[in-house]
Amino acid sequence: MSQKVFVDTSALYAMLSADDLHHAAAVRCFEMLHDEQATLVSTNYVVVECASLVQRRRGFEHASTLLVKAGEILEMVWIEAEEHRQMVALWKAAQSRALSLVDCSSIAVMRANGLHRIVAFDRQFAQAGFELLPHADRVSERRGVYRTSRVRRKNS
Repeated sequence: MSQKVFVDTSALYAMLSADDLHHAAAVRCFEMLHDEQATLVSTNYVVVECASLVQRRRGFEHASTLLVKAGEILEMVWIEAEEHRQMVALWKAAQSRALSLVDCSSIAVMRANGLHRIVAFDRQFAQAGFELLPHADRVSERRGVYRTSRVRRKNS
């Protein structure tokens, strides 16, 4: 039986976007997991969050392709009422700008399903006790939506 590894939005987006700061690391990590024959697990919330981000940055066609490919490569866990309740409870308890509702849903699903490893570039998952992949000495702390190599600034 292959090991199951959770996949976060930050990893999906990095894999799809050559201009993402973590693109090369994401590609290497997904290749390693493929070689290990790991089962990639995610949630409908993660896929929707990533599709929205891709649509905003790359357009409808890219987002549509993501939805098709995600269905092919990910074992999908569908967030239902109980997971949603747990997500909101985690989010309220954390009271952190860095921990999103979707992140909380991922943590709730990982705990409920006994998953310990996650492909992500947000260190709050390591802080929650999960093994972060790819292994790195330094993982970015998210400030805003997933960072790219291009700096985007809004006028104040």
